[in-house]
Amino acid sequence: MEASGSNEQSDESKAKEFYLAEMGTSFSLEHCYNILSKHPNNTDEDEVSSQRPVGRKCAKGLEADTRDYTTHMEQLYCSHSDYIRKDDERNTILREGLEFAHINMESDNRHTMAMEREQAMK
Repeated sequence: MEASGSNEQSDESKAKEFYLAEMGTSFSLEHCYNILSKHPNNTDEDEVSSQRPVGRKCAKGLEADTRDYTTHMEQLYCSHSDYIRKDDERNTILREGLEFAHINMESDNRHTMAMEREQAMK
């Protein structure tokens, strides 16, 4: 953690003190540092080229993980599709039941009206 108020110059002076302590001589390439510090590092490319390729065992593990993920997603899709289909079937059954109840209610109403007419005629 840096102290409050530390800046680039204090960091640079600390680095020079560290270099002197470690190397036993003062840092003499400050002009190179000034030029190079203004350009982005190429560490990303260096890191990629220095990484070891994935081994066969690890590659198989990654492939198995991908296959498991795909299988789980397919199962999820199928179960969701089944749920939607069953929900549609339930809705159809409910709709048919409501239509049947409506038809029976109309029939009962007609029957009641006919009975009332017969009663009124007597």
